[in-house]
Amino acid sequence: MKPFAHTFFAVLSSAFLVSGPQDPKDSGQGPPKTHPITRHPLEEQERLTKELDGSWILLGFDEPNEEAFDDTALEGFATFHDGFLTLVIEGSALEAHFFRGVKEHLFVQAGAYRYRINELGDLETASVVSFSNTNPDGDLADESGKASEYQVRLEDDELKLRNETGGVLTFRRTKAGEFPANAVTSLERRRSGTPTWQDGR
Repeated sequence: MKPFAHTFFAVLSSAFLVSGPQDPKDSGQGPPKTHPITRHPLEEQERLTKELDGSWILLGFDEPNEEAFDDTALEGFATFHDGFLTLVIEGSALEAHFFRGVKEHLFVQAGAYRYRINELGDLETASVVSFSNTNPDGDLADESGKASEYQVRLEDDELKLRNETGGVLTFRRTKAGEFPANAVTSLERRRSGTPTWQDGR
């Protein structure tokens, strides 16, 4: 498997550098609240927790140690809410095989996770149930409780998650909007003449 498959879904760790708090003498306010051990501003932890809530479309992946990845072959969606994250990412890449020549390979990761923003402003996740076909050991199912940590930057409805090799996943906030009209039409045609629960059948 190409190195991309492993770096793309690498376990993410560490934190972005955060600029120091404003001098309370200049702001005219008391010193900002900080974590008693890390001294990281608590209001940044609170901001990320609040603004992360919602749904996000994956825009692209940038891995500095690899050739540029074709974002048209990459799709992903994530929803953060009430301490749970649902995540689906899929991408395709060409792989060379000795006997079969060059073939397209689909990489998939999907699952449900618990999440929190820690005292450093990192996103921590723990798997509830998740699957990936890029695990080095070949197992599709991840172990329940498997922990990961993401570097986080969230500004202007754009979310960036950085992995340990410097690869960055970029998401854009999205809203549900109206239910698709073509889906409504398809469902109406499908249920025509079909018994319903209300019919008692």
